[in-house]
Amino acid sequence: MSRMPEPWAGSQRELWRGAGEAWTMVTELITATAVWGAIGYGLDRLLHTWPILFAVGAVVGHATGIFIVYRRYAMAAEKQSHGR
Repeated sequence: MSRMPEPWAGSQRELWRGAGEAWTMVTELITATAVWGAIGYGLDRLLHTWPILFAVGAVVGHATGIFIVYRRYAMAAEKQSHGR
């Protein structure tokens, strides 16, 4: 007995792929902020300047994360426009 193809199978696949890409971007944003914040925290502990370098590191990390997400989105949009 053969089964009829589900009409939503293609759109569900695209939905899950999009969700995966979104989680990747969120993870990159959080990771960049955490890594640079940790670097700032370590330097603050070393130089006794709490919380100046931690705050600077967190802001730099967040900006870096936004840049990474923007670059990834731009590359994906370019790939899609070229039909690859």
